[in-house]
Amino acid sequence: MKNWMFVGIMLITGAGLFAQETVFEESFAENKSELKWSFYPSFNPERVETVAEKEGPDGKKGIGLLTNQGRFASLSYVAKEKVSDFYYEAMMYCPVTKGERGPISGLAFLVNPEEQGFYRIAVDFGGSAPKLSLAYVGRESQNYPAYLNKWTAEDLPGGIPAESGWHKIAVRVHKGKVTVYWDDQKLPGENMVADKLKEGYVGVYVNYIGIEKSAETMIDNMVLRLESEMSGTN
Repeated sequence: MKNWMFVGIMLITGAGLFAQETVFEESFAENKSELKWSFYPSFNPERVETVAEKEGPDGKKGIGLLTNQGRFASLSYVAKEKVSDFYYEAMMYCPVTKGERGPISGLAFLVNPEEQGFYRIAVDFGGSAPKLSLAYVGRESQNYPAYLNKWTAEDLPGGIPAESGWHKIAVRVHKGKVTVYWDDQKLPGENMVADKLKEGYVGVYVNYIGIEKSAETMIDNMVLRLESEMSGTN
């Protein structure tokens, strides 16, 4: 596991030139995580745990696991520092199911327990309308998702996966504007704005649609970087 901060990465995107500062990298190696994981209030009191015997997408043993213990939603976040302009990515195991109701796995960002809200990118690859979605969840929405965007088979590179497996999911937030990536490919959506929360933590989300039933989210190779726009760019 790597857990440090450094400056020295420059990234050119369609939005301009950015300097990046790594907040943490987490691969759950050596069967442990040195990150401090907390649980989101009013959800299940579950935290991300390291599972030593399971293999990650790189074939190495050790992954992060969040469960809902059969009780709807869990959200566990890294209580390191709140961020506002950042890039957050992780490999996530995306379940593909056949029923109309099934597990939802996702990444959470701008998690703000004090203001009782967060955003999440979630995989719901089951039923008649499988999708990846971006939503705000908070007290204004009565803890139901208020969707900013949904991506279906036509939007995802390669379409909806035919079977469960590991995929890279990433999100960039810059001045409130949200950009989402699937397997390193930028997804459509030019007007996605996270205007409910100015800053927050990043974390992991799991839920089961409509009923109390067990679900889990498996993650690996997490990276969080702060981003600042270089002078002379827009």
